[in-house]
Amino acid sequence: SLKSIEKILTYGNISTTDLGNLVSVTNYTFNGTSCFFSNANSTNDAVVTTQGGRQLTVPAWSVSILPDCEKEVYNTAK
Repeated sequence: SLKSIEKILTYGNISTTDLGNLVSVTNYTFNGTSCFFSNANSTNDAVVTTQGGRQLTVPAWSVSILPDCEKEVYNTAK
């Protein structure tokens, strides 16, 4: 949940990487790392790879929240 990553979101260092095709990952780092995968493509789902090598489908026009950069806890389209 967002409450569990409040300190990372508030105090963390932020870096965003463009993965192409309107997909990006934003990492927040502060005593750990949390990730937000965003897919701004309005028609196509995106398959992304987490830091640990797991594949994750991010539906079109949505954001996935991964507090540990591995397990998705929320997606805006699900």
